[in-house]
Amino acid sequence: MATNKLKTSSARTIHKKVPAADESKARKSSPPVTDLLSRPLLPGKKMTNAGIFLLLLFGTVVLYSGDLNIGFFSVDDDGYVISNPWIQEISFNNIRHILTTPYFLNYSPLHLLSYMFDYSINGADPYVFHLSSNIWAGLVGGFVFLAALALTGRHSIAIPAAVLFVVHPAHVEAVAWISSRKDLVAAAFALPALLAYLKYLQGGTTARRWYIASLVLYLVALSGKVSVATFPAVFVAIDLFLAKRTLLRSLLDKIPFIVLTAAFGIMVYNAQPLSGNNPSFYVFSLALLESFWLMTGLGEYVIYRLRPDQAGAAMEIASVVFLLAVFTAPLLLRKRFPIAVVFLYWILFSLLPAQLLSFVHPVTDRYLFFPSAGFVMLLCWAIMEASKKFKLVVAIPYAAMGVLAVMLTINTLGYLGEWRDPRSVWFAAVEKSSDPDVPYSLGGHYTDIAGRLGTIPRGNRLKNDELERFANAVWKEDSRLPALLSEWQQNKHGGPSEKAFQDHLLDLAWTQFERALATKGSHVLPSLYYKRGLLHLDKGNLPDARNEFTAALNEAGASSVSDTRDDVTINSLNALGAIAWRQNDYRQALTWFTHAEEEQSRTGKNIVPDIAERRNRMQQMVAMMGGTTGDAIDPLAAYNLGMYYLDASTQLGTPKMEMDAAERIAGEVWKTDARLDGLRNEWKSGQHNGPVEREFRVYLRSLAWDAFEKAARAKGKGIMPHLHFRRGMMLGEGGNLQAAEKEFLAALEDAQKEPNVSVQQEITVLSYDALGVLSWTQRRYGDAAKWFRIAQEKQQEYGGSWVPDIANKIRQVEALNKTGN
Repeated sequence: MATNKLKTSSARTIHKKVPAADESKARKSSPPVTDLLSRPLLPGKKMTNAGIFLLLLFGTVVLYSGDLNIGFFSVDDDGYVISNPWIQEISFNNIRHILTTPYFLNYSPLHLLSYMFDYSINGADPYVFHLSSNIWAGLVGGFVFLAALALTGRHSIAIPAAVLFVVHPAHVEAVAWISSRKDLVAAAFALPALLAYLKYLQGGTTARRWYIASLVLYLVALSGKVSVATFPAVFVAIDLFLAKRTLLRSLLDKIPFIVLTAAFGIMVYNAQPLSGNNPSFYVFSLALLESFWLMTGLGEYVIYRLRPDQAGAAMEIASVVFLLAVFTAPLLLRKRFPIAVVFLYWILFSLLPAQLLSFVHPVTDRYLFFPSAGFVMLLCWAIMEASKKFKLVVAIPYAAMGVLAVMLTINTLGYLGEWRDPRSVWFAAVEKSSDPDVPYSLGGHYTDIAGRLGTIPRGNRLKNDELERFANAVWKEDSRLPALLSEWQQNKHGGPSEKAFQDHLLDLAWTQFERALATKGSHVLPSLYYKRGLLHLDKGNLPDARNEFTAALNEAGASSVSDTRDDVTINSLNALGAIAWRQNDYRQALTWFTHAEEEQSRTGKNIVPDIAERRNRMQQMVAMMGGTTGDAIDPLAAYNLGMYYLDASTQLGTPKMEMDAAERIAGEVWKTDARLDGLRNEWKSGQHNGPVEREFRVYLRSLAWDAFEKAARAKGKGIMPHLHFRRGMMLGEGGNLQAAEKEFLAALEDAQKEPNVSVQQEITVLSYDALGVLSWTQRRYGDAAKWFRIAQEKQQEYGGSWVPDIANKIRQVEALNKTGN
């Protein structure tokens, strides 16, 4: 086998005799730390080294304990963890799928398997996932110590290098962001792969086993993240400059490593979307310089940095020359400082993978996690060598490294504090980054929190302690804060203070969205327009919302990221359908919903789970408007159509309804009616509530009642409290008080079974209030007071304000009851 030959070659290299004069000369030109093959791989006692390893692991976990309560992050954590069905059970089928199938635009099976283990402990508990990431980071810190010890043979270099690695602020992103665990697990196996390879180089009867172990560990590291794909090139540097092997022998060793790298590279390349950015030597050069500065630990750390613009041909040529110089310059040190050459190429080669894919963000902290291991080793080696060269007092280099460790720790804790900010890490990032993704993400965070407030939250509410932390940060000096906190302590939602806070968050979000739009330039951000549309939609500004969703559709077409393109396209089409629905343009709504359903079917995704139901309901409403219905009537479709007619009859008679909407509904309802021209003439003359319009309104109410009747028959034993309430209102307004009372009681009965808590609470309060009004109308003032008091109690219990004048009603009917009038 080739490995046998290579082993023999390694052994020959180890035992080769050197003349005494030459040996003396060699030792003079090469410091003892590079004498890798003639000393124990890990000098010192095993228990001592193991103890240092465990201390580094424990120290890392303690240092990052502040991230345990951060929760999940808004970017990627939902896809990788919360909504990932493949990690929710340890099963053969899930493991097979993870090992064989790309997921979430990537192929990193070990990364997902680590999540599976975490999920098995306590489900989607972010505390467990953060603790797990902290432990992974600690393991890497321990292996950095062992790798530095193996390469230099000196604890005086290995221990401070590992400490500097643990406290390095560039690692906060990789550790605190659960989705970035890929960098941790890859490094946690790449470093042992190096140790096994060094053990193989030392030869002996077990060399083949250590080679195989190195190859297997490298395979596992690749399955964590392909960012370690260039690490075998560092093995070559070790072969050439430390082990003094020939290039041919070294490359033969690397063939299996290259095969694994190619296989994983193809998998990842096919899984990841194109970024839309062409490779640029100029961008790479700037990214390399910025990465060097950030690895010092003294830079400014932020989650996103703006990609530099590509330059002209002259700068591209100059950048090629610069890169060639950077990658060849270490060779000048190969005779005098070969260990430095290895460390330098560790840094340079480890930075390559992120550049080869031309990412949107060519410089980001997590890309520095693995390269920085080589950097801290180089730094500590250089400090110790300089101390020896200038014959400094022994304490000086240790003091220098200690001061540096303190400085890095302070920076790390400061940056970690930004991740713990209840306003999100984006809050501090907007002042440090010009990337439009940052204000967009901060605006998105504000809209997300705002959407989870109110009586009808969009998504799960935050826990009260989380809400209070967030409000204390946002309204720190606002006089309305105590009232807001008081509402939450009483478990009231939708109150005046919360509504004001919600509006404030939406205003903050809009400011950030405007900032993102002003700085985006040629940056493709379809999600920005979509979020802006949602914000307009929440405020009831339908025309502007429609414009933003249309812009989102156009921008999505230019996106090179298929997931973003599909998500924004389908959601925007659905939102346009919802706007048309709210504007009572049901035929247009049907067109949008149909288009959204077709796009979703084409992609095979489930972005809008109820789109088929929406399209079907709208189709039935349009059919009923045309006087045709299928065999089965959707009760919600019939109810919605009834509300359409009822709302139109209410808005007519005043200038509330826009003329084009009035014309549309008149053309639909009285398409063949001779009175249509008379109605239009009244509107042209500016007349409202004229005789023909009054007839039209009466007709609309009859259509509404017919639709409600169809809904009531179709629903069977279904739960529709809002239908009974509307029928009760129409019956009461028509003077049929007894029938109206039955409907309100039916509404109360259905409300108790209603799964939507917000609907349940609203209909309950309104129905009790309506029963009070019915009793008042019949001069049963005692009963009216009883119903109104129940309505008031329920409204206070729920923390809503559906009947703002309920207290005044109680006073009036009690006064009437006393006088007997």
